Amino acid sequence: MLMQGILSTEKGQRALLSFDSLERSLIEVHSKGVNMELVENLLLDQERKFSAEAISLEKSTLWKTHEKNFETWICPLVYALIGYSDDIILRLCQDIVMLKAEVAELLLPNVVVNLAGRKNLDIDLCRIISLQVNSIHFKPPKTPPSPPRAAKHRHTSLGAKSNAKGYWRGGGVPPSA
Repeated sequence: MLMQGILSTEKGQRALLSFDSLERSLIEVHSKGVNMELVENLLLDQERKFSAEAISLEKSTLWKTHEKNFETWICPLVYALIGYSDDIILRLCQDIVMLKAEVAELLLPNVVVNLAGRKNLDIDLCRIISLQVNSIHFKPPKTPPSPPRAAKHRHTSLGAKSNAKGYWRGGGVPPSA
């Protein structure tokens, strides 16, 4: 359903057209062209589900890396962040990030850049993200030092924060990948 949802958007159709004929034939079976009604229904379902879960970005346990492996840290964090995104493709990927840490890791920088550009929200997402990342990585821990495997946590979150800074320095233009 995720693939069909993405391919039902104009962006998805443009991406499909950029593939060579073999790649396109493998993926086209999931596409019936642009279908905004399908996309809107999928997004409404996502919104209802996300609203019902009432995940707060200010909740420090969401951001904490201590005693969490990479998957149990990044999946819920990116899922919660996507809930505040206004990008259709990111919103369609919200469920899969709970299942695949690799997808969550890949999408985190894009999610943070999208959130950096959001205006007119009830909360200051940039401030929350910055404070939470700083509190994890730059304040002395009250608990024992993180195990070496936490390096991936730090690298990933600091990379996403760096992308957001690049967005603001570039005058609101997303950094190139």
